[in-house]
Amino acid sequence: AVLVELHRVLEPGGRLAVAYGVDDTDEACVREYEWWGWTPPPEDEARKAVEDAGFSLVSVSYMEEGYLARYITGIKPH
Repeated sequence: AVLVELHRVLEPGGRLAVAYGVDDTDEACVREYEWWGWTPPPEDEARKAVEDAGFSLVSVSYMEEGYLARYITGIKPH
C-alpha cells in the first residue's frame, strides 16, 4: 500500500529510492534486523512489489558496505 501511495503522489517522471536491506556480511547489522523481527525481502520480491505499484526502470543497487547497503529505485512513467 505504501508503494502504491508513493506512486500516486509522485509526478510523472518522479523517482523512487528506498533503502531496504543491510549488508548481509555485517553480523551486527543482521543481528539488529533479527532483533526487530524484520527480514528484508529477497531482491526479486522487492523488485516485483515496486513494479506492481506502477514504477518502471526498477533496479536494485548495492553499496560497498554500510548499515543500509541495499536500495531499490524506480521511475513513475509519463
